[in-house]
Amino acid sequence: MEAGFTEAVTAAAASPGDLDSWKPARSWVVAYRGWVASGAVVCLLVTPVVPLAMLACVRVTRILDQNTEQLLAWCAAPWRAKVAGVRGRLRRELTTVRGWLRQDLSWLRRRWARGRR
Repeated sequence: MEAGFTEAVTAAAASPGDLDSWKPARSWVVAYRGWVASGAVVCLLVTPVVPLAMLACVRVTRILDQNTEQLLAWCAAPWRAKVAGVRGRLRRELTTVRGWLRQDLSWLRRRWARGRR
């Protein structure tokens, strides 16, 4: 990168009136601008991700600290108890989601009925 810059400046300084002598300098500027732009994009992408990842790690660590005994008990439990626990949790979640869907559908029916009047 630096060697290209030196060559471009030397060529432009040798004959400043000749437009062809400025071509290496222009190409170097375009390449440099591309490097800067790609670096800026990487910084913009990485900058918000790092603090969020750190917060997520802190959150997971805190959750694990609070639930260590429950996790150890769950790991020590036989697999049938684990399956039953997961199945019960899934049933509760599905029941909750079904309730939400019923509420949403009844709301949509009421709105549709009002629109038809």
